[in-house]
Amino acid sequence: MKEHHRLVRDRVPDLIYESGKSFTIRHADNDETFSLLLDRIVEHTEDLRINPRREDLADILEAIYSAAEKKGWTLQELENVRAEKRAARGAFQENVVLLYTD
Repeated sequence: MKEHHRLVRDRVPDLIYESGKSFTIRHADNDETFSLLLDRIVEHTEDLRINPRREDLADILEAIYSAAEKKGWTLQELENVRAEKRAARGAFQENVVLLYTD
């Protein structure tokens, strides 16, 4: 059997079962799941660097939404913080790269 030890989407076990393969799963608590979601974000970010695809960016969004939920943060709260930071510090629209400061 191939080892994975990674968080998967909820329907993945059903899809594996339907394919006729065997598998073993366990359920993580919310704290471990939060950490595993961060691992998935890093994984998909690395994939984006190699081969930019919308699917990986969508996977990152799904992981972010799930991570927020595990911490009890609503999407509206995240959006409010994002909008506040954008208003105060700007976005990433102008491609500014900071090189040096004193």
